[in-house]
Amino acid sequence: MCLPRRLLDGEEKVAPNVVLKWEGGDPDPDETVAYDVYFGKNQDPPLMAEGHEESSYAPGELIIKTNYYWKVVSRDSHGGVTEGPVWAFTTLIPGVIQFAEENYTALESDGTAVITVSRSDGSQGQVSVDYETVEGTAKPDLDYVHTSGTLVFEDGETEKTFTVQLIDDLRAEPDETVELVLRDPQGGAILGTITTATLTIIDDPTDVIAGDVNNDKTVDLADLILALQLMSNMTGITYVFEGADINDDGRIGIEEVLYILQFVSGMREAHVWP
Repeated sequence: MCLPRRLLDGEEKVAPNVVLKWEGGDPDPDETVAYDVYFGKNQDPPLMAEGHEESSYAPGELIIKTNYYWKVVSRDSHGGVTEGPVWAFTTLIPGVIQFAEENYTALESDGTAVITVSRSDGSQGQVSVDYETVEGTAKPDLDYVHTSGTLVFEDGETEKTFTVQLIDDLRAEPDETVELVLRDPQGGAILGTITTATLTIIDDPTDVIAGDVNNDKTVDLADLILALQLMSNMTGITYVFEGADINDDGRIGIEEVLYILQFVSGMREAHVWP
C-alpha cells in the first residue's frame, strides 16, 4: 500500500504549490511499478495521472483555503493492483507580502537606500513578488538608478530587501521622492495593504546652492562680485563649484551674474535643479 510522505492525512497548513509524495509499491525489486494518481476537491477525486512512474506528483498551483483529496493506485508488471486510501489536506495562504513601512528615507550621499519587504501570516513554501521603482519628483539617472526585479522568499523566510542606488549630484535642491511598487505575487502568496511606498531622498547638506559662487551657503552680493571678477579674469580662481553653474556650461558667466542679481534684489525665486 502507498502511504503519503511528508504530508499527513487531514493536514491544514499545506502550501498551494505542494508536491504530493508517497512511499510504497511492490516489495519485489524485479517488479516495475506504475501509479494512477487521483486528485481533486471532491472526496471521490478524479483520475489525474495514469501510469505515473515517479512516486511524486505536482498538481500545480492550488486554490488557497481549499480542501483537497487524493489517493494512489499502484500497478506492478504482473497485473497486481494495490489501492491506497483517500487522503485529505487543506491549503493555506503561504504569506502576505508587503512593504515593511510606507515611507523610507535616505541621505543623497548614502549611495544606496535599503528597502525591506516583509512576509507575514504564513511562511511555508517558496513564494515570490516583483518590485520596481517609479519616477516621483526624483528623476531616474539624475537622482537615482531605476531598478526592478523579483524577491524570492524561501521556505520559512519572512523578510527580504532590495537596494535603490542614489546619485549625489552635488547641487542643493529640495528633498525628492521615488515611488516603490510591489506586484505579481507567486507561490500562493497575496499582497498586503502596503503595496506602494515612498522613498524620500534627503538632499546632501554639503551641496552647493545655485549661484553660490564662493560656496558659503548663501547667495549674496559677494557672489555677484566674485562672478563679475571671474568673467573679467580678475581672480586666480579656476575651480567653479558645480552647483553654482546655472546653465551647466562649466563656467561662471552672464547667466549666473543675472541670476544672482535678480535673486539678491528679490526679482527671482531660488533656482531649483530639475
